[in-house]
Amino acid sequence: MSVPLQEGRNQKTLMKDVKISYREKWQHVHWRTLLACYNRTPYFEYFQHLLEPLFEKKYTYLMDLNINSLQAMNQCVSVKKEISLTENFLFIQPTEILDLRYSFNAANSEDGNAISYIQPFEEKNGFIKGLSMLDMLFCTGKQATELLLSS
Repeated sequence: MSVPLQEGRNQKTLMKDVKISYREKWQHVHWRTLLACYNRTPYFEYFQHLLEPLFEKKYTYLMDLNINSLQAMNQCVSVKKEISLTENFLFIQPTEILDLRYSFNAANSEDGNAISYIQPFEEKNGFIKGLSMLDMLFCTGKQATELLLSS
């Protein structure tokens, strides 16, 4: 699922200025997709009230949707981290901060390191690694945090 943008995805603009398009009812389609796939998972009902507002509110900017999505996911997994933004690009020397952005890709992880849990439709499709945090959350609940930390 992706969020349609007013000027398309390859625009050359500051992230804070990227606007969301509402020409199509993508929020409704995305929420109905989540319901269809996860409504019967063990923990969907526990997190539904935290996530549904993301698909109801009409955000102007993608950055606002992203921040609210991160805050909602943090709340779901009981992570208390403040999200802070900068006014301009800050180049950080590798010695100043540990940058792990490219150190893990769930879709490309070795099978021995893959996180495993029961997924909906697993009996039909087998386990699909690297789907999404929502998939793991709806299937494992708060145990998702422990699974991530142990991997």
